[in-house]
Amino acid sequence: TNGCVPVIIQDEVLVALEGWLDVTKFSIRVARKDIPRLLDILRGVPEEEVARLKAGVRAVWTRFTWATSFRDELARCRAGKVRCTPMLERVS
Repeated sequence: TNGCVPVIIQDEVLVALEGWLDVTKFSIRVARKDIPRLLDILRGVPEEEVARLKAGVRAVWTRFTWATSFRDELARCRAGKVRCTPMLERVS
């Protein structure tokens, strides 16, 4: 997750799993009309809110991965066939 918080810029569109997960717990939604103010909006998010959102991302990030792809990439990493990314190195 690398400490990232997703920023969703899609008016009236559901993102993946939005019907099952409360995306407000791990992302920030910005309207298209507010794109010119995006940096100001993001800089205005209080640190406590950023910490809460990051915790939310940590709780759901695995729901957005393809388990078999990750497992296969981890196997290639362990076999030395591909360079291990920092995330793979943490679990290998």
